[in-house]
Amino acid sequence: MAEPFKSYDIRGIYPKEIDENFAYKLGRAIVVALKSSKIVVGRDCRLSSPALTKSLIYGITDQGADVVDIGLTSTPVCFFEAEKNDVVMVSASHNPPEYNGFKITQKGVIKLGKETGLKKIEDIYRADEFPDVDKKGNVVEKDAVKSYVEKIRSIVKADFKPLKVLIDTGNGMGGLIVPEVLKGLPVKYEIMFKEPDGRFPNHMPNPTKPENTKDLQDKIKKGNYDLGAAYDADCDRIFFIDETGERIRADHILVLLAQFFSKRSKRVARTVSVSRIVKDKVEEMGGVTFLSKVGHANIPPVMKKNDCIVAGEVSGHFLFKDFNFAESGDLALLIILALLSETGKKISELVAPLKKYATSEEINLKVDDQDKALENIKNYFKDKIDNELDGLSIDAGPCWFNIRKSGTEPLLRFNPEAVDEEHLKECIKKVKELVKT
Repeated sequence: MAEPFKSYDIRGIYPKEIDENFAYKLGRAIVVALKSSKIVVGRDCRLSSPALTKSLIYGITDQGADVVDIGLTSTPVCFFEAEKNDVVMVSASHNPPEYNGFKITQKGVIKLGKETGLKKIEDIYRADEFPDVDKKGNVVEKDAVKSYVEKIRSIVKADFKPLKVLIDTGNGMGGLIVPEVLKGLPVKYEIMFKEPDGRFPNHMPNPTKPENTKDLQDKIKKGNYDLGAAYDADCDRIFFIDETGERIRADHILVLLAQFFSKRSKRVARTVSVSRIVKDKVEEMGGVTFLSKVGHANIPPVMKKNDCIVAGEVSGHFLFKDFNFAESGDLALLIILALLSETGKKISELVAPLKKYATSEEINLKVDDQDKALENIKNYFKDKIDNELDGLSIDAGPCWFNIRKSGTEPLLRFNPEAVDEEHLKECIKKVKELVKT
């Protein structure tokens, strides 16, 4: 049975790996570990979310803390609430419908991963010994969306034009949140698969995989749209499609976000797997980039230490200093719409100068012995190692790449890039050979 406590959050198959008893004990462990007196709880639309949320709340209140139940919501809304409260979001993000999980954010928007506090909660959970309390906590309900929308709208001051946008919310939480985000703007938008449905009947809510944006791309090709956008289930990730129906790399979007903020700051954080073009373009603007490990809990400390205005990774996470160093797909959408409105250019025109290198979508390699595979690569490229901050980053001259263990799945994540397609193909072929030997 897989281990539910992951590098960045908690997730597993319901009810095999995560069930109501797990949620109850977890609630108690969170209160003890964080010394919480009040915890905000939100959930996504997965079929198991109501039962797990109910048990989680019982555990929190039995351990003496109050609960603010914000109901069906998105992870960015929870991040907004975490400015002043400890927060738990019941969600398995982009995973298939049989999964569920918990994203824990400490007051001050401190995301808890294994290296930032989740291990302590896990230890208390496993010890299964909870101190007695004098009084149980109470539960109140709250609608948190309005305040969240006011916050992100205040960040993007722009003269929005009547752009035509097609948005695929994948039967996730975007169907509830996006209309509120765009309400009152002159932007004309349509939403595909709007109704939240935890079975995800149309496609998996994971826009990093091209097959999950195919319906969106096909409709854009047939229509007259300025932009397409695809959310994951809990809205902390977003992918963009240009007006011709082509996918836009997330690291290219990161460059555009950096350009939007460049009058205020040119300090940008990037994970080890993003394209070299991010570093190139930020330096052309007179700025500087800072490397981070992959993972939503790992990026904020790098941003805070180096006072970065924005950060991003290839999975479509974009984090903003103005949003307490947390991510919001909605905020990324508003900024891209603002850039289109202000420049009067097509999104393909904004992205065109960024297509300097031959790149690939992130390649997921299923490998039985991940450590041995990484050792083979390290030995072969021993004189070309750029860094080992997160997995291996190799600079082999005409090609370069990062390969690392996934924090959520039994895979190696491989992000190659090269000066041209020929060298890219050679790089991919060689790495695949090395991981199989």
